[in-house]
Amino acid sequence: MSKHFAEVLKTIRNKHSLNQEGMAAKLDRSAAQIGLYEQNRANPSYEVLSNLVCKFALDANLLFPKRGKDDHYQSAILQLVTSLNEKQKKALAEHLCSMLGFDIEQFEAGEND
Repeated sequence: MSKHFAEVLKTIRNKHSLNQEGMAAKLDRSAAQIGLYEQNRANPSYEVLSNLVCKFALDANLLFPKRGKDDHYQSAILQLVTSLNEKQKKALAEHLCSMLGFDIEQFEAGEND
């Protein structure tokens, strides 16, 4: 899922003075599985997320990272770029390559990764 979920799970567990075994019992999972979630090495199922929200009376939005101002800008830029015709996209790519010091031919060939 994300590092965010791992941090939230650990915070909830600590807030309720639970060790991993105690949290595991509440969520009907093993302590090892809780450890994997907290280390961001496994993703919780819908059932685990639902149990966490219900058993700890959480707002489900808490489990997911907040979208920031940058996400709004990225979305707006993506919407703008997808509305451009091919000639406009080419002009934009040339302008960006010029600003970033990339050669447009290398950029188009994927050589500036």
